[in-house]
Amino acid sequence: MNLCTPYKNEEQLNYAKSLCKRPLVFHHEAEESYPEIEIQIKRVLKPSFVKEALEPVLRKAGYNSDMVDLEPYDTGIEGSNELVLLLDLKLFNNEQIAELIFIVQNTVEPYASLNDAKI
Repeated sequence: MNLCTPYKNEEQLNYAKSLCKRPLVFHHEAEESYPEIEIQIKRVLKPSFVKEALEPVLRKAGYNSDMVDLEPYDTGIEGSNELVLLLDLKLFNNEQIAELIFIVQNTVEPYASLNDAKI
C-alpha cells in the first residue's frame, strides 16, 4: 500500500519552506547536526507501528539511515507517544528539507500528526 500522497497544495509547500527558516533546536546535544521533527502518534497506535510504515517510504525516496533516522518513543502515558525524525542538515538544502517534510506529513497523516518541526 502506498501511503505517500502527492503534495496537497502550494500552501503546504510554503509552510514547509517557512519551517526551514526557523532557528535550530537540537534533539541531542551530542548530535548537534541532527535537529528533530516530532511526529505525534494517535493514542491507539504505537510509535513503532508508524515507524514501520514510514521507514520504507523514506528509504524508497532515497533517504538512507545516515541522512534520516527515526526514533520511536512509547512512554505509556496517554497522548505522549511520538516518533522523532532526526535529520543531518549538512546533507540537505531548504528545498530538500521541505520535500522531506511533505513526504513525512503525507505518509503519517492516517496515523499521526506532524508537530511544528523544530527547524
